[in-house]
Amino acid sequence: MTGTQGEVEEIVRHAISNRLRLEIEYHGKEKTQGVRIIDPHVLFRTGDDRIRLHAFQVDGASSSGDIPDWRQFDLAEISIVELKKSHFDLAEGYDPSSRMYSAGLIAAAS
Repeated sequence: MTGTQGEVEEIVRHAISNRLRLEIEYHGKEKTQGVRIIDPHVLFRTGDDRIRLHAFQVDGASSSGDIPDWRQFDLAEISIVELKKSHFDLAEGYDPSSRMYSAGLIAAAS
């Protein structure tokens, strides 16, 4: 689904609370654009009031290292989001009490 940031946020929240895998189209830095398959774990605010998604990426485009691994995504840079039918287990290293989320936890997988 292509949508506004509010619509994308609503789908991401739903995926986090139900532990559903997502396919996203991400438009970060030019070299990192493309489709990614992710397990969304946390939606949070940064100190400069941006909304970020912390997810475990299992497939797709990446210029920052091997997959699978943890990635952060700026919610404003996600243009297409599609819920997948598969559920995910919490990834190793997941810590919902991380200081990274101290500016404002919006949604966290449990």
